[in-house]
Amino acid sequence: MLSMNRLFITAALMFILSARALTASATAGEALAQTPPMGWNSFDSYGVYLHEDAAVANLEAMADKLLPYGYEYFVIDNGWFGEYTLQEGTIFPAEKHAYDIQIDGYGYFQPSKVYFPNGFKPIADRCRYPMTSNPSSHFNI
Repeated sequence: MLSMNRLFITAALMFILSARALTASATAGEALAQTPPMGWNSFDSYGVYLHEDAAVANLEAMADKLLPYGYEYFVIDNGWFGEYTLQEGTIFPAEKHAYDIQIDGYGYFQPSKVYFPNGFKPIADRCRYPMTSNPSSHFNI
């Protein structure tokens, strides 16, 4: 019980100090953000198993429904470099962990040939020019 009390007190103290540091860092003429960073992250819905077809569908839905409300970030999170064997006739993996990854000659991860057969360029282009009624709208990638 004593260790739980210490843990609680430490956590409360860290919260107070963090909040104080955040408020102290803003100068008198500096405005704080009115909203948190607003965007979509693939890991929240797909974990490490995002297929490019699902990515494009989510990108288009975000452009239609969320871009007008200030959403601006489209994030393809962890797993984009993993190679998986897919269940027959689906885009779902047959195994839990990737059997391979693609790395170029410089040691950089490359998009999965299974999940992103066209690479990232088509998706990045859609982020720059999503299908919306406002041609000047775009996402940050």
